[in-house]
Amino acid sequence: MRTFISIDLPEQVRDSIAQVSREFTGDGVILVDKSVMHLSLHFLGDLDNDQIEVVKESMNGIKAKSFEVGIRGLDFFNPSFLKVIFARVTDGAAECTDIYNQISDSLVSKGIPMEEREYTPHVTIARVKRVRNPRAIVSQIRSHSDTDFGKFTASSVKLKYSELTPEGPIYTDLYELKF
Repeated sequence: MRTFISIDLPEQVRDSIAQVSREFTGDGVILVDKSVMHLSLHFLGDLDNDQIEVVKESMNGIKAKSFEVGIRGLDFFNPSFLKVIFARVTDGAAECTDIYNQISDSLVSKGIPMEEREYTPHVTIARVKRVRNPRAIVSQIRSHSDTDFGKFTASSVKLKYSELTPEGPIYTDLYELKF
């Protein structure tokens, strides 16, 4: 099962992000549908049922309280290989990173490998395929470097199953840890 851990976004934040993301349509940019936008914590990949139980157990070990999350500005991971456009997490980034680290440490100790790249709390808004003018897209992203998409209180994390379909991904909640 293709899985990930995330924090759900309230509708008003998703609406705000989607309004700006529409500016990126065309030229090889594939927008994330606002109904499935989420704050990414961990992409876990394909897990079997036993591994999913280990993830749930690890999630239960998270020590966290509800916290304020602010989403502000657009960015990208690698300017020389533009692949993902995302909204930055400003307020609450430290709390997201702490939860990420708690889950990573627990899963690694239980034999489930984790990505080795540095974690950046974010909301993916688009994936970039072959584009004719990447400089124009980078310029457009930078024009929204300080756009405020809103704030909300994060009070849970969810383990989700991701089914890829030709119409886009379908996400199903497998487990929720409230804090």
